[in-house]
Amino acid sequence: LSRKLVQPIHRGRIWRIVPEHWEPEKKVKLSTVSNEQLIRYLSNKDGWYRDMAQRLLVERNDKSVIPQLVELVAAEGNSLGRFHGLWTLEGMRSLSADILLPLLTDDDALVSATALRLLEPMIATDAAVRKQAEEIMKARLKTAPMRQVLQIAFAASVLDEPARHDLLLRIAARYDTSALIRDAVLSSLADEE
Repeated sequence: LSRKLVQPIHRGRIWRIVPEHWEPEKKVKLSTVSNEQLIRYLSNKDGWYRDMAQRLLVERNDKSVIPQLVELVAAEGNSLGRFHGLWTLEGMRSLSADILLPLLTDDDALVSATALRLLEPMIATDAAVRKQAEEIMKARLKTAPMRQVLQIAFAASVLDEPARHDLLLRIAARYDTSALIRDAVLSSLADEE
């Protein structure tokens, strides 16, 4: 009452709570900025800017920015920028196993799990990629954070049977108390439960 937050009456109220001396950032119309600037917006702290930059880059489909996107996803730093860079490359149909395989051992769980998810179609169709991914997944399982273990359990569905069973058995034995991991393991054992 002392701050008059009950006013106005009968007109609806939406209050914006901000820190003292806060100044809003200048709004940028992303549709007017260059592709290079859009790539920088993929690492913006504001999720709306990241999403819109990704969407615009995919819609523009300018293949000349692919080297910059590859550089972004390979560089250590902002994991959300790297994440959006990966999905931008996927939207532009410009991903390859050469880009994704090294990211499977990345220290950032979001980046490594995303790379594995995006690599799944290539694992399913290419025996050489499948063999490389299989070895990396087995080695990575020993130290992988939970987020990546979950993605490994899902991705195991595209491995050959002996490797799939071995990997899923190790995951199930280590994470037997996690309902989420158990469900992921079962989903990779379709008709083999």
